[in-house]
Amino acid sequence: MALKFLILIIYPLFIFALEDNPTITLTDKNFKDIVKIHQKMLVEFYIEEDIQCQNFHPEFIKAAKKLLHLSPSFKLGVFNANNSDIAVDYGITSFPKLVYFIGRIPIEYSGQMSSDSIILWTKRQLGISILYINETEDLLNKIELEKTAIVLFSKPDIPIIKSFEYIAQKIEEPAFYVSINSDTWDCFNVIQSQVIIFKDFGQEKVKLDIEETDILKFIRLIELHKKPSLIPLDSYSIDFILQNKNQAALFLRAKSEAELYKSEIEELANEYRDFITFIYGDISDYPIFSEMVGISEKNQPTFMIIDPMLSTSKYKIKNKFTISSARLLIEEFKNNSAVPYLKSQEIPENPFENSLRVLVGKNFEEIVYDKNINVIVEFMAEGCSECKDVEKEFQKLAEMLVENDNIIVSKIDMNKNDIKGIIITEFPTIKFYPANDKTGIDFKEEKSFENLLTFIQLNSDLTIKPHTPDL
Repeated sequence: MALKFLILIIYPLFIFALEDNPTITLTDKNFKDIVKIHQKMLVEFYIEEDIQCQNFHPEFIKAAKKLLHLSPSFKLGVFNANNSDIAVDYGITSFPKLVYFIGRIPIEYSGQMSSDSIILWTKRQLGISILYINETEDLLNKIELEKTAIVLFSKPDIPIIKSFEYIAQKIEEPAFYVSINSDTWDCFNVIQSQVIIFKDFGQEKVKLDIEETDILKFIRLIELHKKPSLIPLDSYSIDFILQNKNQAALFLRAKSEAELYKSEIEELANEYRDFITFIYGDISDYPIFSEMVGISEKNQPTFMIIDPMLSTSKYKIKNKFTISSARLLIEEFKNNSAVPYLKSQEIPENPFENSLRVLVGKNFEEIVYDKNINVIVEFMAEGCSECKDVEKEFQKLAEMLVENDNIIVSKIDMNKNDIKGIIITEFPTIKFYPANDKTGIDFKEEKSFENLLTFIQLNSDLTIKPHTPDL
């Protein structure tokens, strides 16, 4: 009996001790009990030594601090899954992983691994679209915590609240509050039914009147003003482009040039803020993204537009960067007259690598579309293990066909080169371009030397001369 009494005392003390910490540390021993006690709980499963987990954890803590007081029954936990059966029981095999528990029923988190997305997703799970605030100090604290806060100053029992709730449900990411104390309104110099968008960038505020604005137009205004006109290049803005499929204008410059164009690019970003998001930064800090867009440190300063809705089409100023050249590119993009920018490696001095002809963007059309030559191409990506296996089969094929002058066995790295009219979504992809048909015939069989040779013979008029090694 004493033991049971002791346990009942320890749990409240343990939870109370974590008041300053937004998360509860879960273990194999306490996991099921704590999840049961708290009917709603978001848990981060992690492996302590894992680099991805270490990088993500600050984002979870950042979100946890904002989510902690949303609901009395809602808590956040962290669980080290190293050598644990708990993670196995819930089918968790990759880390970090977020799971939302309603009692002991798990719901896997489906958003992006950023604090803003975690907050938005969790609020929706809790059924929260707006929060009512009575005290001025409480409102100020919440505004300070948020990247963007949208506040309606209104009594809680009037019809306009329904419109505000509808808007909150339709818009992702910002926090929505209703300030119901008229004394607070005086502090912000507002009247009934006015809305202020508070933005932490530049301490900017935008005042709107919800009663005088059509709801759809109001949603558009909030979408327009909830983000800055100019945001830094970082992992989240890259995610904003690639994962969320948002068009973006990139102003890329060295850190040493940060102040050189600052005022002009801010002016340009404000001019076009209702059309496209501007992102600025030094491309050398993000080598993978640099390779993807085909811009290196030596190309800076430059300006380009990325449109991920069109298979990540890219558009770039042709010559030296000026504000005028950037504005011209934006106008051409708006009018659908901009010419896509196709990245390319330099043509290699040695055109062959392990018996394979190395193609790049600059020489692809000249070689592949030559109507006197049959060309088979492996569209590959550096670091792709299956591509390396296929390359070995391609090498056998190239060595077999070395006596045949009218066929080329080749490869091209599609992470580093763009080809007009060709979109590759899977690596490796193999296409054959016979002399009499340059549309590109897809190879879909098992990727073996024998199948490749048969494929070439079936789709061309080639009389293949087998290679006879010198004795």
